[in-house]
Formats: sequence, structure tokens, C-alpha cells
Amino acid sequence: QNARPLKEAGFVLSLCQINIDHYGYAHEIMAERDKHERFIRMLHREVSENPDDAYRTFHLFNLGNAYYTRGDMESAAEWFAKADEDPDPREEYCAMLYAEWATALYSLGRAEESLTVCDRALTLGIIEPGIYFARAHALLHQKDYDGAQSGFRKAIELGKKAAVVSTGDSGAHTFKALYGLALAGTGRERYDEAIRYCRESLAQKPNFHDARHLLGIALKHEGRLIEARNELERLIREVGRHDYAESDLACVLYDLGEFTAALPHLRKASVLQSESLEVWTRLADCSEKLGLFEDARDAYLVVRNLAPGSPTALVNLGRMYAKSGDPSKAIDSFTSAISLNPDYANSYFNAGDTLYALGAYPQAVEAISAGLQRDPENAAGFFVLGNCYYQTAQYGAAVLTYKAAVARKPDYREAINNLELAQSALSELEPAA
Repeated sequence: QNARPLKEAGFVLSLCQINIDHYGYAHEIMAERDKHERFIRMLHREVSENPDDAYRTFHLFNLGNAYYTRGDMESAAEWFAKADEDPDPREEYCAMLYAEWATALYSLGRAEESLTVCDRALTLGIIEPGIYFARAHALLHQKDYDGAQSGFRKAIELGKKAAVVSTGDSGAHTFKALYGLALAGTGRERYDEAIRYCRESLAQKPNFHDARHLLGIALKHEGRLIEARNELERLIREVGRHDYAESDLACVLYDLGEFTAALPHLRKASVLQSESLEVWTRLADCSEKLGLFEDARDAYLVVRNLAPGSPTALVNLGRMYAKSGDPSKAIDSFTSAISLNPDYANSYFNAGDTLYALGAYPQAVEAISAGLQRDPENAAGFFVLGNCYYQTAQYGAAVLTYKAAVARKPDYREAINNLELAQSALSELEPAA
């Protein structure tokens, strides 16, 4: 910020190519030292008490920057707009003014205004990586992934040609811009592309946690589950807590069939993301697969509340009531599922299974028959229906029904065995007839 006035004063500047990170104004340090409020109060006084027009824009920028650093994007945008009243594009801070203003706007969901600010900067001749970086992020918010990709590439290109002295976030033309390219690739479902850019970003900044998280997600989408697990486990080790990574790791372990390993992560994820239907559904199913039927029932109760219009949620809940020894509530759940969607065959089949287990064979026949009307190719339905007939000594009907099950599933060993039993029982009755 001092380069231009020093040159105008006749000094010759000799500068080396270095990056200076001023950690004293980093957000976490400002917060720890309670510097935000003190700094903002000082700047408000500076703006109100210093009438010098030569410095007014700079003070307005600093005030906007102070709010920006604190995370108050609404106030930051307000003061950046005032700084835009009479800018001098030759001033080094002007690039930061427009880049941070545009960033504040798109973070507030005002992407169109953000693009207007970027255009304003370019019109003033401020051709800086940070402007194109902010513009690309605004386009990401608008789901213009091709435009965003072009913007991030332009930022990287300008960064390679940058002047000796520049201010702002160097990540805007290095590792953060590469991460932006990965986000654009993810938006277009080009996960192989996202993986490549994430790895390039991490090569420049190994502790860039957002890039590692996105890498894990992209690997998961590509079916490279072992690699995804390794990246997500590393991320959690490094940060200690990462709500979304915890959930993603749980889902990866579940998809790998590592249910015992997945369960504690799913439990943790269900606390961190208590409204995630995916997490609760996987937690319920994982608990069921591990024989923890009461835990599965409790998880399916949450699933039912998160998806009240889902007959599948009610059927799954009913199954867990049945397995945990509460058949009356199981029947109630199946009945509710039928009321919700009378054409959902699984409701009838599961009701039939529960009624059969209770020995209510006529009612089970009625429920399973209703299911087969809706899903006539269901071999398991014919099998249980055959069992109902066998239990009530209707061996002829049982033989026909088991044959129907085997016709639909030729390798159905249980149905083949029961068919032989029913045929034997039927043959024993024929001489008496």
C-alpha cells in the first residue's frame, strides 16, 4: 500500500519475490485478543473525524475489511459500497476492496450483485487474480460451472504473471483456485476431474482441509471407497472434529460392508447431523445387520419422523417392532403403511410375516394374497403363503403355492424342501380319501 506514494516521492524500490502473511489480523487471532471491536471503533472514529478526502476511501475500505475479517458480511458489504464512491484504481488496496466486497455479497446469497462488483473492478482496470476468483465463486453459486471454471483458470493464469508487489489472498491464484476448479468439476459430476484438482491443491497446501474433504467425497462417487476412507480418516485425525467428514466416512464404511466399524461413526454423525435422513437410515440398517434390533427400532423411529410420507420407513419400523418383541406395534406400522400407499406390496408381505409368526394363518393368507396381487412375481410371498396353507393342512394348495415360488426362483432351496414335504403329506392323505 505504500509502494506508489514512495515511488512518487522519488524513491527507487528494490523488492524480492516473497509472501508476507500478517497473522496479527487473522480472524482467530483478532477474536482471541478481542481486537475486532477495538479496531472497528478506531476506524469509525477515523472515518468520522478525518475529513481528508485523500484518505477517506482508504479508511472506508479498512472499515469494511474489519467487518469482513470479523465475519459480518452484511456490514462489510455496506462499507465497501461506500468506499466505491471515489476509488483510485492505482491504489494497491483497491483490488482487495472489490475482491472482498464481491466475496461478502456471494456469501450472503447475492451472487448477481457480486458479479456486478467484479465487472465494476474490471471496468476500472483492476485486473487481479482475486477479482476473477471472486467472480468464479459467484458463478458457482449460480451453478454456472463452465463460467466458474474459466474464472478460476484466469485467476491462476494471472497469478503466474503477478507483479512483484501485490496484496490479498495468494490462495486465490494457487491452492484455493485449484479447489475451486474441483468444486466446478463436482458440480458437473466430473468426479475424476475433481479428484485431480483436489490432489493438486493439496500438493500446494497439504493441510487444506476443505480440499481433502472434497477429495474424499469425489473418490466415494467414483466408487474408490478404500481411498475415500483413507482421506476422510486422515482429515478427521487432523482436525479432531469435522461434522460432514464424519458422516461421509460413516457412509463409506457402510458401503464397504464394514458395519462394525461404521456403527460408531454413524452414531456420532447422527448427533452432528440430526436432520440427515441418509445418516439415520444407514444407522438403522447397520444396527439391524448387527442384530441390535432395539437400536435399529429407535433409529427407524427417527427415519419415520424425518420422512413421514414414506411407507418404506413405516415398514422398516414395523419389522423392528416385530424383531424386538412387539408384534402389535408392528401390525400398526404395517397398517399405517398400507393406508399411506395401498399399492405398496411390502406392507402386506411384512404384515403377513408377522401374522404368520403369531400363528394367525388365515389373516396371514389374506395379507400375503393382497401383496401378491400387487407384486405377483414375489417368490418369497408365495413361499410364506405356502407355509400358511401347510400349517392349516391345506396340502394341495401348499403344493401349488410352493411350485409358484420355485417357478419364480428355481434355486429357492427352502421352497423346494417344503414342496417335497407338502407333496409327501398330500400323498399320505390320498389313500384315506
